[in-house]
Amino acid sequence: MNRAALRRPTAWLLVAALAAGTVLATSAVSMGATKTISGSGTEWVPPKRKIRVGNRIRWVATNRPHTVTSYRKRSGRRGRRWSKHTYIAQGQSTKKRFRRPGIYRFKCKIHRGMTGRVRVIR
Repeated sequence: MNRAALRRPTAWLLVAALAAGTVLATSAVSMGATKTISGSGTEWVPPKRKIRVGNRIRWVATNRPHTVTSYRKRSGRRGRRWSKHTYIAQGQSTKKRFRRPGIYRFKCKIHRGMTGRVRVIR
């Protein structure tokens, strides 16, 4: 823009709007997205999620209490170690931000066979 254009109030409004948009877009990217996994009955819905590094998973106990407990398989792909064991009462939720790529497995200790997996990519 030239100097004459910057003297007009509309030019300053445009510059301010562009600057504000840039700040908002930058903060939204740095916060990361949150994807939800619901504990519905005796299964996680969806049982598998793929997210990017820095994003979060939110587990919700929709109609009965559950636990979110991390575990590693004994054979095959082992997955990453992570610490999570949280009891979630009905209607409550818990979150975790994943900062490293890998496969993270979780289960509900209350309901046998209720397992899931989070795959974190770059």
